Amino acid sequence: MDPQDFENLNSLLDREVDLREKIKDQIADLDKKMRNAVGMLNKIHSTPSASMPTLLNGVRPVLLSCRETTRALADIIPENQFWRWKDMWSNSLRNAVFAATLIEYLSTRTLLSLSQVSELLGTVNAVTLGNFEEPIRISIFVKDLFTGFSMV
Repeated sequence: MDPQDFENLNSLLDREVDLREKIKDQIADLDKKMRNAVGMLNKIHSTPSASMPTLLNGVRPVLLSCRETTRALADIIPENQFWRWKDMWSNSLRNAVFAATLIEYLSTRTLLSLSQVSELLGTVNAVTLGNFEEPIRISIFVKDLFTGFSMV
């Protein structure tokens, strides 16, 4: 193998390591915020109903600060590589969605829609990027896949 090939490969690996570290930094920030929010939300079990709005209003700013982190993650991830890296933040994002949904339920006794969660947390998807056909294509693909497995 040509030494230049090794150099190119090492360069690619170094860039990937740098990217992974940047992603880990943002995830650590998101995890810290979510530990804080969930810790505050744990008080719901010992908070009188009359004091619940005060508690929830104290958690909302922490949750809203996650927008900055999710935006930074979206900016870091290279185009078309979302699925390659998503496992790194899926638990953190799941905790954020849980916290947002719990706050909404305790405040209004309703659940958040997917679009409301996306707006609240600042998450990005194909529709927010203006690609309104992609969800339809994904739906057709999943239905076709399900049909294929149903025939087996």
